[in-house]
Amino acid sequence: MAAGGSIDKDILSDETFDLLCGVCKHKGKNREAEEYCVECQDYYCLTCVKVHEDIPSLIGHKILGKGNFPSGSVKTPPGSNKTLTGAPIERCDRHSRNCIDMYCQNDDAVGCGTCMTVDHGLCQDIFYIPDFLKNNTSTTTTSDIQQKLKSVTKTLTEQHEKFQSEKQRLLKSRAETLVSVKKFRKEINDRLDELEKNTVDDIEDKYKALIHEMEEGMKQLEKNKANVSSTLGKLVPASKNAIQNFVTVKKAETAASKAAKSVQETKLQTSFKDVDFTADDKIPSFLAEINVLGKITERMSVDAECKSTVAVSKEEALLQAKGYKEYSVKVQSDENKCDIVSACTLEDGKIILSDYNNKKLKRLDSSTYSVIDYCDLPQIPWQICSTNKQEVAVCLPNQKEVHFISIGNRMTATNKITTDFGCFGLAYNNAKKANKNKGTT
Repeated sequence: MAAGGSIDKDILSDETFDLLCGVCKHKGKNREAEEYCVECQDYYCLTCVKVHEDIPSLIGHKILGKGNFPSGSVKTPPGSNKTLTGAPIERCDRHSRNCIDMYCQNDDAVGCGTCMTVDHGLCQDIFYIPDFLKNNTSTTTTSDIQQKLKSVTKTLTEQHEKFQSEKQRLLKSRAETLVSVKKFRKEINDRLDELEKNTVDDIEDKYKALIHEMEEGMKQLEKNKANVSSTLGKLVPASKNAIQNFVTVKKAETAASKAAKSVQETKLQTSFKDVDFTADDKIPSFLAEINVLGKITERMSVDAECKSTVAVSKEEALLQAKGYKEYSVKVQSDENKCDIVSACTLEDGKIILSDYNNKKLKRLDSSTYSVIDYCDLPQIPWQICSTNKQEVAVCLPNQKEVHFISIGNRMTATNKITTDFGCFGLAYNNAKKANKNKGTT
C-alpha cells in the first residue's frame, strides 16, 4: 500500500514480461521493454527511451522496435511462446561507432554502412542484414561453420607442426653447414701449411748449396794458405847451394801463383750469390677478389608430397644438367654488378668475357675460372670474338665502333674501326670479318 491511498503499479505489479526495461529494472521497477538500443546494447521502456533520446551524446544511436529485438541477448521466461528476431549488435572493427548491419552478396562480405560505401560502392546486391535474413532463410548454419572452422584449425595445426619440424631441420642443417665451412677452412690451412713447408724446404736447400760451395772454397783457400806458409818457411837467405836456392824460389813462385789463382776462382764462384723470395701475387689477388670461402645458394627442399611430381618432370626432360658451379668474375675496380653478355674461348683454353655493366673485357684461367687479366673499355661492350691467336675484337654498339684488343701478357687496345650503325654482333672466319646490325638476324 502507498500513502494517500495510491498504489505504485510499477513496483507492485506481478505481471510477467519477456523483456524488461534495463533502466527500470536497475531501479527495482517492473516495466516491459519496448525499444532496444544497438549501441548501448540495452532495452528501454517508452518512458526511458525518451530520456535516452534527449541525452546529446546518445543522439544518433540506432533504436529498434520489438519486432527487431536481437535474438539471444536475453532469455525468454519458461513457457513463453514469443520468438525474438535478430538484430545487429557487433561493432565494426574499422568503424567502431557503427554496427555490422550490412551484407554485400556480390563479395559475400559483411560490414557497416561506411564499409559498404568505401569498399563496395560498385556492387549491386547490398542488403540490410535483418531484411536479407527475412527473405533468405537457407544460409550457412552455425554448426556448418563450426565444422569448417574446426577443419581449418586442424589444417593450421598440422601446417604449424610442419613448420616447426622444418625449423628444427634447418637448425640441424645450419650446424652441419657451418661444420663444413670449418672443415674447408682447416683444409685450406693444411694446404697453406704444406705450401709453407715446401717453400721453406726449397729455400733451405738453396742456402745449403750456397753454404756448401762457400765451405768448399774456404777449404781450398786454407789449403793454399798452408802451402804458401810452408813454402815461406823454407825460404832462407841465399846459401852457398845455388841449385837449392833456385829450386826453392821457383817452388815459392808456383805456390804464390796457385794461391792467387785459387783466390780469383773463389771470387768468381761466390760473388753476389744469394736467395730471394717473391710471393706469388696470384694468391693475394685471388683472396682480394672473393668475400666468402665458397658460393652460398638456396635450394628447394622437396617434401614427400611433391617428389612424385618432380620425378615425372625429370623423366619427361630430354636434357638434364648433372651439376653446375658458380664462379665470381668480379675484380676490385668493378663498381657495378657483373653482367656477362658474351664470351669466347682462345686457342690456349683461356676465356674472354664481355662485362656489360663494368665496361670491361676479362680473361679467365680455364682451370680455376679466376680473372687473371682485364681491359677497360670506353663504352659498354657487347659481342666478342677471336680474330687470331693474339687478338680479339669486341663491338661497342652505343659508340658505333669495333675495337681490337691484343691478348699478349696484358690485354691492350691496338686498333678500332667505326661503323655507321650500332653493331651488336661479330663473327670471324677464314680471315673474313662480318658484323651484324641491330635488329637483323
